[in-house]
Amino acid sequence: INAEYMGAVEVINAPFICRVNCFNHYAIATDAILNRWLQPISPGLSFLGRIAHNKYTVNSNTYVSTEARVKSSAIVRYNVFVGPNSLIEDGADLCNCVIGDNCYIGRNSKIHNSYVWNDVKIGENCKLSQCLVSNDVVIENGATISPGTILGCRVKIGKDFTTSKEARIYIGESTDTSAVGKGGEGTNWKAVEEEQKYLDINQEAIDHQEDDADSINTDIEELLQEEINDLIPHVTRSIRSEDHEPEVPEDHKFLEELKHTVHRALAHNHDVDNCILEINGLKFAYDRSFQDCSNGIVNALLTYCDNGSRNSKEVKELLTKLIKEKWHQAIKKFMASEDIEIEALATIVETSKNHKVIDSIFVHIIKFFYDSDLLSEQSILKWSLSLGKSTNEYDQQILKKCEAFLNWLKEAEEEDESD
Repeated sequence: INAEYMGAVEVINAPFICRVNCFNHYAIATDAILNRWLQPISPGLSFLGRIAHNKYTVNSNTYVSTEARVKSSAIVRYNVFVGPNSLIEDGADLCNCVIGDNCYIGRNSKIHNSYVWNDVKIGENCKLSQCLVSNDVVIENGATISPGTILGCRVKIGKDFTTSKEARIYIGESTDTSAVGKGGEGTNWKAVEEEQKYLDINQEAIDHQEDDADSINTDIEELLQEEINDLIPHVTRSIRSEDHEPEVPEDHKFLEELKHTVHRALAHNHDVDNCILEINGLKFAYDRSFQDCSNGIVNALLTYCDNGSRNSKEVKELLTKLIKEKWHQAIKKFMASEDIEIEALATIVETSKNHKVIDSIFVHIIKFFYDSDLLSEQSILKWSLSLGKSTNEYDQQILKKCEAFLNWLKEAEEEDESD
């Protein structure tokens, strides 16, 4: 995956195998790759407005190269990628598709749910749906590429021609006009026998491997049984049930992964926008809410600052620097409601229970969040009322610590009401 598109986002590097012999297989494989490996960059791009680099403009989850040209009346909907040096003419309609480099899309052509590779020319009033178009293909005016079609490299589809559904067309020794239309170049793929030959060879190899494996397994089982028979008279075995670790809840997994993501970004000084893209990916992957993300970010920042080696002054200075210089906008956008702010306060309380420095500067943190316009006085006062109903001893200690600050907020609110 081109790092130019990914910025500083880390990409999971793992093998991926999928047999592709029709458009559906290609679409499934592509979707799997995008959702698994590109997940941190796919969802919620409108959250940031622009991606971290300036190679592509981003809007409604579409990427358009700054070197591409999209005419003013062209319609670019959602999930669209347009590569460098491509030209999209007036009236063209793009949706859920990839347009590669150096492509030309003619006036009023419609491309939906399709993949167009590089150096492709598509004329006016063409229709492409659920198809794959390889490099250097030419599609003349008025042509329709039916769902499931795969066009091989350098194929040419004639004017006003409609391909058959799920056709596989390539440049063969001769041209079949019934496959590509008058003036076209290419023919239907007719390698069924050849494909079957390779399938038979593969199956024979698999069967041979299975026979060898069965033979080996039988030999191993016999040897193991002999060893067991020899050991039983001499060894007394104690059998006990295996301890099973309880399954970790999904919300806990999400928060741990989010915290790891933020800590890594802070440790390596990664761009905040790229980190937020990863968090958005986790949000979609775990089906979490903005409130969950807000709580996770607040906890991650606090635990990073109070790592056990910093004193209260150092934690205050670092937290202030991180939020003011980098994280303020991101936190503000996730804290989209009063309820989320109240939950964030609860998160700070929970974090302080296990972090002595956070506990010692709790009031300072609340006041700093308030002064930074991350918490409103209404949310703080509502939180204090709910905390006052708690029977938990630690909650009451926190409430007592905040008493002077809460009284100041109440007096300020009363003055505003009197004014």
